[in-house]
Amino acid sequence: MAKKLSLSKIMDANKEILFDILKSKKIKEFTVRFEGSGDSGQIEEIDLPGKVLGFIVEGAKLSQGITASGHIYKNDPSVEDIVDTMCCEVLEQLHEGWENGDGAYGEFLFDVNERTVKLSFNERYIETELHEHEF
Repeated sequence: MAKKLSLSKIMDANKEILFDILKSKKIKEFTVRFEGSGDSGQIEEIDLPGKVLGFIVEGAKLSQGITASGHIYKNDPSVEDIVDTMCCEVLEQLHEGWENGDGAYGEFLFDVNERTVKLSFNERYIETELHEHEF
């Protein structure tokens, strides 16, 4: 059974804003692909239609993490910034360290009409089987 993820209040607010914008632009769905291994991971592709690329969401705030001086935010992010941050936060919450070792890959499916995000996550690992024989 799929886990339901509870995002932070800021991410919940941005999810609502994001889906409202995409619905107004008549976008039904899009995918985001990610790839990671060897201690490095990134969003590979955000498959958004051109009509929303570079669209700035005035008044929105994105958490950029905590530093020694406190929490850092990016104000007035683009649609791509919101999508990228949401995906990275979800990966860290559900699969911390997903980029380490053999890593993982997969995609997010954003269904605008249903207002849902589905994560398909593929974890890589090396399997070893030991067979011992004594004669």
